[in-house]
Amino acid sequence: MDFGILGPLQLAWDGLPVPLPGRTLPRLFAVLLLEPGSVIPLHRLVDAVWDDDPPATAKRQIQNTVATARGLLLRAGTSELETVGDGYRLRVGPEKLDSLRFQRAARIAREQVAASEPEAALESLREALDLWRGPALAGLTGRLIEAGALRWDEERAAAEEARAELELRLA
Repeated sequence: MDFGILGPLQLAWDGLPVPLPGRTLPRLFAVLLLEPGSVIPLHRLVDAVWDDDPPATAKRQIQNTVATARGLLLRAGTSELETVGDGYRLRVGPEKLDSLRFQRAARIAREQVAASEPEAALESLREALDLWRGPALAGLTGRLIEAGALRWDEERAAAEEARAELELRLA
């Protein structure tokens, strides 16, 4: 399964998009993908889906949504969603999530600049920026999701600025 947050939320299996119906399932994946490999407590998932107005059944709804998410992942041949204490962790390999690939390419570009390799750095930044499909998590709302998306949009802006500086230097 491939995951994307650098634009609208995207899950793809064998190159085909995986639909995420409803309100809860996309938000669950968004929060888990903003912090891949980290345990996200149940109460944070509730906050991400309903902000300050959760229904009385919020915890049960999250648990049901996790079961749905696990079913999607299992059909794709993976079991990356784990229960840890009262939270959940989505394990995603660095090649499977666009934001992790972006981070890696941007880090390589910084190292190449430090090593006085501006042409290679420019290519790495272009590679990083080509991963973007629009604003991070476009179309999803909620305080926690929007804050996480803003952080990624700021990283994109910094990479665009670095690319422009390198293009000017190499012109």
